[in-house]
Amino acid sequence: MRASTSNPSDRLVAEITLLLRPGISIERDRLFNDLLPKLVALDPVAATRLMQGLEPGPVREEVLRQLARLMSASDIHATLAWLTGLSATDQPPAAEAVIAQINQTDPAGALEVAAAFRIGLNDGRQEHLIQIWTEAKPAEAMAWVRAQPAGPVRDRLLARTAHVRAQQDPADAASLVLGHMPPGPAQEEALMNVVRQWAVRDPAAAAAWVSQFPSGPLLTRAQAELETARKLR
Repeated sequence: MRASTSNPSDRLVAEITLLLRPGISIERDRLFNDLLPKLVALDPVAATRLMQGLEPGPVREEVLRQLARLMSASDIHATLAWLTGLSATDQPPAAEAVIAQINQTDPAGALEVAAAFRIGLNDGRQEHLIQIWTEAKPAEAMAWVRAQPAGPVRDRLLARTAHVRAQQDPADAASLVLGHMPPGPAQEEALMNVVRQWAVRDPAAAAAWVSQFPSGPLLTRAQAELETARKLR
């Protein structure tokens, strides 16, 4: 029985449904580069219903991710509202696809979406996003991370930013850690990371910086890092 051809979105849904029938070899290029983009542009609600009607599994998740990517490329505000309405099962993979898409042009937006939907909160993916941004545009990345609310997440992002900067400008990395991370274990680890990398790049400058540390466990540990670096040279 032929599906109604009363409107273009109905026809597209029928074509996509046909391609996604069990036992049919999916024409991925046609599906994801032609039919699905057309359906999303015409009727994102129909595209969402189509995805939600698919059986759970790899094909459904791929359609979900492609749907999220296409939506975020056209209207990020509508996409965020759409993400909020998804089920607890669908939301994480869809949010991941949105983050990957917008990170290409808007790293700050990608990090904000990650934070809003708790993506990569405890597995290093948010740190990876800030690392990529810092490598490409350090001034922008550092300004953004400095402006975030104080707390453990910000400290982790600052530490990763400092790690990247220490490879190019250890003094800048040191200023970032000392000026924007509160004293404590997280700051100490970030400082040792800077010392470690600085000692490899410029041992004299690293030693001069460490010599300014007040007496105590931090100075002792930093001196040990310098000595380790010296032995490895």
